Amino acid sequence: MKKAVKKIILKTKKQVYGDMLGNNASLFQGEGFEFAELREYVYGDDVRKIDWKTTAKLAKPFVKIYKEERELNVVVVSMLSGSTYFGTVKQKSDIIAEVIATLGFSAVKNADLFSHMIFADRLY
Repeated sequence: MKKAVKKIILKTKKQVYGDMLGNNASLFQGEGFEFAELREYVYGDDVRKIDWKTTAKLAKPFVKIYKEERELNVVVVSMLSGSTYFGTVKQKSDIIAEVIATLGFSAVKNADLFSHMIFADRLY
């Protein structure tokens, strides 16, 4: 493995595993779309969550429980042109690669989807 790639991996792992803790906040706050389970109604549960078909069959009220949606879709778009291969200490393309790697490691660590698109003025 190239020395530069190893350096990027070590640097990004340190940033990802050191600074970012926890999952993404749920957009639906307990009102997910994926069915998880049925459980008996407990006093205080929202009556709108009662599964009326199961309640009628078993003669006891049952409530539907859903999983929260916590998946984030991370899409990174980078534009490469002649100016990205310019720099005195570090080329801009190297910095772009480090940023993309950091975002990618972070997304994968949080079990999120990650994709990257490159737009350029020529074929590389």
